[in-house]
Amino acid sequence: MDAGELDGLNAKHKAEPDRYIPDGENSSVGITSINGVTHIFKCPCGSLDRIETFMWNHRRQFIGYYRARTQRELKEATNNAADLAGLSNT
Repeated sequence: MDAGELDGLNAKHKAEPDRYIPDGENSSVGITSINGVTHIFKCPCGSLDRIETFMWNHRRQFIGYYRARTQRELKEATNNAADLAGLSNT
């Protein structure tokens, strides 16, 4: 956390206590950006919980996608390696 950032967050909490809720266990705020939207870890709004639930409920589709993508990329890399075999950069 940058110098003064925690003080700024504490000031925001004082001004809007229902919107800025400190985590008493930590002196920092965990954030992540997903699809251009910033989410805060342990936020009472539950946005990350909903995303995690979505990802878990669709994990088989995600795994299938990554398997197919990995196979495509592996095939492309294998083809590229074959095309480059025997070439020299000298």
